[in-house]
Amino acid sequence: MANRRQPRFRGTSYPTVEQINSDVISKLAHEYWAPSDAEMDSRKPFSLDVVKSVYHDIVSGRFSSRRLVLLDFSQYLEQFLWPNFNGQTADSVELVMSITALVNEKKRERAPVWQVKMRLIDTWMID
Repeated sequence: MANRRQPRFRGTSYPTVEQINSDVISKLAHEYWAPSDAEMDSRKPFSLDVVKSVYHDIVSGRFSSRRLVLLDFSQYLEQFLWPNFNGQTADSVELVMSITALVNEKKRERAPVWQVKMRLIDTWMID
């Protein structure tokens, strides 16, 4: 019988659906930033404490690609970090470093990041 390996994703194995659904990141996503329209009204408000907790998880995992991929799958950057990045939150090291880590992950995956960059430009455009 042939040796069956898990598919690889640029040095990281793909997480299974079960692993994604059971991960604490997925649970946080459903509570705070899930993109489903039905859940928009039931989302909890933005919290820097959540950002700090997720960032410390990233750091403790030594910026593991697997963790960053899970955050990318959950649309953490697009649904939670970017919409809440403003003059009041910009001084949060954890927020800025989380954005940086996820943009780097997108570049590593060769995923388009131009839309993310354009949002930053639009947010900080000075008239």
